[in-house]
Amino acid sequence: GSKNCPDPELCRQSFRRFCYQEVSGPQEALSQLRQLCRQWLQPELHTKEQILELLVMEQFLTILPEEIQARVRHRCLMSSKEIVTLVEDFHRASKKPK
Repeated sequence: GSKNCPDPELCRQSFRRFCYQEVSGPQEALSQLRQLCRQWLQPELHTKEQILELLVMEQFLTILPEEIQARVRHRCLMSSKEIVTLVEDFHRASKKPK
């Protein structure tokens, strides 16, 4: 079934949280992961560059300090420019004496 996940973030989470124990074996696990990955990255809608960007942004968010990560995820920013701006603002704010 190609039911498109309405929320890319939810799709990403289902892909990342998919558990081997949920299925009957390796074949099914692989096909489930493929399906979840497609729902998240939507290769029929996105260019290679956009897909790479999604993967890079996910990793970028993963390595950010927790408090920044929370802010970014909370705002559901999609473009890397927006996220970088937010992170820079955050660094500037944290450097200022309170």
